[in-house]
Amino acid sequence: MAPNEPGPVRLTWTQAAQTVYGILRYTDKKDVFSMADVMGYSGHAFRITIHRETVSPAAPTVYSPYDLMGRTFEWFGFHVEKIGIPTPASPEQLGQFITFIQTSIDAGIPVAGWDLFVPEFGIIYGYDHERQEIYARDTEKDGVIKYSDLNNRKYNFLHATAISDSRPIDLLTVLGQSLERAISFSKGKYQKPDHEPFRNGLDGYDAWIEAFEGGNINIPGNAYNLAVIADAREFAVRFFDSFREKWTGQSALVRRLLPLAHQAALQYGKVADALGEMRSMFPFPHGGEPNQRDQAERAIDLIRAAQAEEIRGIEVMERMLTLLEEEQHADRSICN
Repeated sequence: MAPNEPGPVRLTWTQAAQTVYGILRYTDKKDVFSMADVMGYSGHAFRITIHRETVSPAAPTVYSPYDLMGRTFEWFGFHVEKIGIPTPASPEQLGQFITFIQTSIDAGIPVAGWDLFVPEFGIIYGYDHERQEIYARDTEKDGVIKYSDLNNRKYNFLHATAISDSRPIDLLTVLGQSLERAISFSKGKYQKPDHEPFRNGLDGYDAWIEAFEGGNINIPGNAYNLAVIADAREFAVRFFDSFREKWTGQSALVRRLLPLAHQAALQYGKVADALGEMRSMFPFPHGGEPNQRDQAERAIDLIRAAQAEEIRGIEVMERMLTLLEEEQHADRSICN
């Protein structure tokens, strides 16, 4: 199978979500989910993870591929399979990895891969077994990886995620799962001990302030994290703004959800505004001067403003989740 895909395009700074969106284009749900939908339903629109000492660029991807992509595919109605192999891998292990990729591509669906041309997620969409090469695309490049080069990636790990067996889904159920996960993440429920010194959710804002106060910020790392988080909040606005168009039903539940979605969009718009001003101070890739005292003080003010508005946005999402849970409880009562 020869490469015939378009070149790299950045639709969002959250490459895990863009990879999900790209693979969905090959499925029966290609017209169901926009990029904003994927960002919102996956919870990436509401994520923030910060290294409290240096604002390391590793922060957005310190989670497992299942957490970053696999769960979203499952919510969207797909069976998910994955393979992970440490490198240098044996010939047998490489054979298993290549067969895993080929099986999905032969079924018409690309696979998500890690560390293809840059240490991020991307799509493996083709292969030529006679030439011993796979065809892949991420934000850096659309090109060829020789089978013999799979052991020579930047990180000592090969990973791929494949999906199959699409089934019907209820979007209100997906929305409820997404809101519950986003709220829990924001409140630190999924902070793992092995993520020290990273902090996620609302605690991530405090960690960011701590890093600015410490004056030892990784300049490109800060710019990268800021690009990811600011972009995410802009997608949060687009996600909630789309409700009025997408949720066209006239049920009592939908009529109650729509004004809350509008309010959530307004709140996350304020978060995005604060982070957008900060992004203009520390643009990617050169990153400005975050360790200069006057710059740090202004950044801390903007982080506090963003955090305060996000707290209000989470409160609106909690009200939306309560409505959905009340509806589910009422449905169960009727069935019983």
